[in-house]
Amino acid sequence: MPARAAVFVLATAIMFGGPFDRQVLHSDHVFFKPWRPYGGTAYDVCVADFYVVAADGSLEEVSRLRALHGVDHWWEAKFTDRHLRSPKAVHGAARALCGALRVEDVRVVGRCAAQEGWAEVDAGVRNHCRSAR
Repeated sequence: MPARAAVFVLATAIMFGGPFDRQVLHSDHVFFKPWRPYGGTAYDVCVADFYVVAADGSLEEVSRLRALHGVDHWWEAKFTDRHLRSPKAVHGAARALCGALRVEDVRVVGRCAAQEGWAEVDAGVRNHCRSAR
């Protein structure tokens, strides 16, 4: 067997061996390390939707970039304003929306990247304007 074929067979065995070892055999062998998303490169990414509670109790989505920075699209915003990088920044943006929109109730549905996957920051039940005062 040529050397290239041997390397191909070995690499294929390792690629298929890892998931097979963990999922079928339920093993924690050190040789087959699990693949983990967000291995450190994307920990500073948060995704959040902001809502204003109307007088009738319904939720109306608000654009953070339009309300706080005066732009309609993320590519028009300054680089530092485009993304929220921590749970603290998500809550800070919600409190800033309270003052910018002059409303009594701003809710957030957000999550941030973590080593285990996405971690929920807020489920939209907390009034951020009440904590801003």
